Amino acid sequence: ASVVIDTVFFSGPTITSSAEAWESKSQAWRSVAPMALARSAHASARLPDGRVLVVGGWTSPSQVTSKAEIYDVKADGWRNTGDLHEGRAGHSIAVLADGDVLVAGGVDAHRQPVRQIERWDHRTGQWSLAGKLEATNILSMDLVRGVLVVVADDWEARGWHTVVLSSNDDGLHWRQQSCGEGRRGEGVGVLPDGTIAIVGGYSVRHDLPIAQQTLTTTLLCNKCL
Repeated sequence: ASVVIDTVFFSGPTITSSAEAWESKSQAWRSVAPMALARSAHASARLPDGRVLVVGGWTSPSQVTSKAEIYDVKADGWRNTGDLHEGRAGHSIAVLADGDVLVAGGVDAHRQPVRQIERWDHRTGQWSLAGKLEATNILSMDLVRGVLVVVADDWEARGWHTVVLSSNDDGLHWRQQSCGEGRRGEGVGVLPDGTIAIVGGYSVRHDLPIAQQTLTTTLLCNKCL
């Protein structure tokens, strides 16, 4: 299901158009207008003016969508905006300082990685191509002190490893840094000073005993920006 928490969306495995809002004052949920298109594993972001942009997602077990729509909190209604160039699901989203929005990563209908980044223009409502990422499994994408930071799992000849990519120009040119031991399923957080914390997950070293494959260590990347 999809829910709105103070205009922030979360997606579950069920393909649905339903939406709910959490009222912080009353500490209660209420139903809001449904999306025009039922979807799951979409990406969503709160825009600077308080509206919510929802992009892509699965519309059936074998179909992803390029459709995007915007929820107006005050009007309790949805309207369509421009379509992505390529449909995707399970992708990451970030709102830029100028109000534009980037989406990156995710998979297509064949569950193959989508490497193309797309940028939504908040003035025209249209999407444009904005470079490509070589990393295949994006964990997070955030704007940190004016720098776009992506944390991803990537594959090289040596196997899976965690990388941090940063861009000062909204996704057109990337600087990549490897972050220690390869791991999958980790959590990512950005600290107030810009340090990126990569927490937990499990090791990709198959020579380790099962009991040692779950990681409790935290990697700190404080020179990534």
